[in-house]
Amino acid sequence: MGHSLETYREYFDALAEFDRTGVLKIHGKVLYVRKYENEKENEDKYLNLQ
Repeated sequence: MGHSLETYREYFDALAEFDRTGVLKIHGKVLYVRKYENEKENEDKYLNLQ
């Protein structure tokens, strides 16, 4: 089990970052950016990250 966690740690970390920021990056490449219902909500979430 420990070996599996170490092998996929980068992917688990990427998912945790996606949950916080809305941007999914693996190996330095942006794979997906979460879209929000309206631009104002997106702006508010971005400002809260800083």
